[in-house]
Amino acid sequence: MEVVQNPSKAQYSHFFDEVFRGCEDLRLEMEASVNSKTNQGSFLFRNKSRAVAFASTHTSAWHPHCIYVRLAYKWSTADQVSLVNVLKYIQEVYTKPLFFLLDDRFSLLQSILPENGFPMIRKTEIIRFKPAGELRANEKTFRTVSEIKNDPILESSFVHLCKRTYTVTHLANPVAELQAEEWRSVIYDGLLETYSYVAERDGAIIGFSLLYEADSSGWELGWVGVDADESMYLLEGMLKKQLEDALNEGTTFIEKEVDSTCPYSLRLKRVSDYEVTEIFYAYRST
Repeated sequence: MEVVQNPSKAQYSHFFDEVFRGCEDLRLEMEASVNSKTNQGSFLFRNKSRAVAFASTHTSAWHPHCIYVRLAYKWSTADQVSLVNVLKYIQEVYTKPLFFLLDDRFSLLQSILPENGFPMIRKTEIIRFKPAGELRANEKTFRTVSEIKNDPILESSFVHLCKRTYTVTHLANPVAELQAEEWRSVIYDGLLETYSYVAERDGAIIGFSLLYEADSSGWELGWVGVDADESMYLLEGMLKKQLEDALNEGTTFIEKEVDSTCPYSLRLKRVSDYEVTEIFYAYRST
């Protein structure tokens, strides 16, 4: 198999037109990786001068311990042997583990990865809750982030709990060592502070449920967590309050990424009816 490292756009654009026909979302993701400032290299794989696969790699400042891989191949004509050779080639280029995030369109690759040293580390469902008028929460239990952000003790407790819960739910792909101000910057970026809730006990934050604007018609439920298992019930109450807020504001849905490794997100599936809109599978080489 011939490999062209860091090919020019002219060399791969026709292949992109073929493999991404009807999959514009995948094309945009691939192009974002190719053009990223953290791009670590791209590869065009050919068999008898005919393109059979294209891979782009990049890194993440948030999860720096692996190489993220975007892979494109023709769904109808790809064969297992060729894809295994592609995987082996990329593994030889990098010393860090490789990370793939795939949906069901990559069924052949999904079947190959676990057999070649890439166990699935996480399943992620994108679900949508619909606001419902019959939900009622105990409003006295919770405060908004906007209410506690100017209290240094409570706000510091809030940021610390966000960091702790996120870190322990991403052990299979560890997060970077970041300072408190860096965590704070990520947490507050785009945060809807008046619709994001925390639970307080004895001068400390013991739970949080944070909303971000997804688009003009919906909100995204981002970071959620509690300090201990016995506090899990707080997540249900905060989401019920947020669903009430959504109903009052005319917001049509609240969307959430539910990772199979996150007990806090999984708990929320008990709160209300929801629909699954997408499913992704994460694989990381050992």
